[in-house]
Amino acid sequence: MRTAVSTTAPARVCLSRREFALLRAIAARRGEITGGHEPDLFIDGLACCDQSAAHHLAHAGLVHAASPVAVGQRASTELTTVGRVALATLAGGEWPSDEARIVDLDGVGVRDLRVAV
Repeated sequence: MRTAVSTTAPARVCLSRREFALLRAIAARRGEITGGHEPDLFIDGLACCDQSAAHHLAHAGLVHAASPVAVGQRASTELTTVGRVALATLAGGEWPSDEARIVDLDGVGVRDLRVAV
């Protein structure tokens, strides 16, 4: 059973290089996510080495299950509209250091997301 939670899109999100790489892998349809309050992320069938990054992406509303998923079960994951905007914003610029980058999402036009939990 899938539980949907209505959230407000964040005005800004801070992403690390690892989170950016996870967004790229999900955009390439290589990711799976488990159902539950703290969803686990799998890339190419392997557990993500940084589940806190996976949780951050899910809780920030950047990724969600592509279909209904029961707690503990896996489903394909996809980027939300906000996730696609964040990925496009980061892909267009240089990332000169190892520091995290802040993506300004204000004005994206997405205010009500349905996020799988």
